[in-house]
Amino acid sequence: AEESGKPQITLSEYLIHLELQQAFDPKDYLEQVNVDQMTYEKGEDDELHAVSAEDKILGEEKLSIENPVDTGKEGVYEVTYTVTSSIRLIVWVNE
Repeated sequence: AEESGKPQITLSEYLIHLELQQAFDPKDYLEQVNVDQMTYEKGEDDELHAVSAEDKILGEEKLSIENPVDTGKEGVYEVTYTVTSSIRLIVWVNE
């Protein structure tokens, strides 16, 4: 549940290692979001569905993902998930 009304984002991992050219989708690591007194969890369709009303999906107007990861270049990247507040996933790409 939300603490003091603050949005919360839960990832399945907070640091991952990828090899060069390995496929990467930041939505794969998004597990749960608590925002506007509602809890959303990842469904079988990879969308975030409200726990109390499965037909309600958390849309891009409430959640944004900034993904600078280039799996063709070695480096350390930060993916930023934003729902009023932010959380980061660190991605390390190398051979």
